Amino acid sequence: MANVTKKEIVEEISRRTGMTQAETKVIFESLLEAIASSLRDGRNIELRGFGRFKVRPRKPRLARNPRTGEVVEVPGGLKPVFEASRELRELLNAPDHDLASLQKALGEAFPSDALVETPRASEE
Repeated sequence: MANVTKKEIVEEISRRTGMTQAETKVIFESLLEAIASSLRDGRNIELRGFGRFKVRPRKPRLARNPRTGEVVEVPGGLKPVFEASRELRELLNAPDHDLASLQKALGEAFPSDALVETPRASEE
């Protein structure tokens, strides 16, 4: 399973919306900055039908340096966590990833003509 890059997401959104890639990139980066800023301020982000971004505290702990065997103290901190919604989990585990399932899982967030089915890598 290959990773999808930010550039590929921007290209896909641009293709679907008809916006330029430059405009789409600004909007997408603004979204990411807003998510990061909210998490940094200790606020959770809930995107209904998709999932939640949260911050969880991480306790300080002792670890071992694998090279030297020396015990080192790892400070506590915060870690970002994503929890998928039930709808997204169902979509990912459904045997058929068709357009109707996607629209239902996303709560009909997009008009039907805005989404275009593309063949999966296994179908090409």
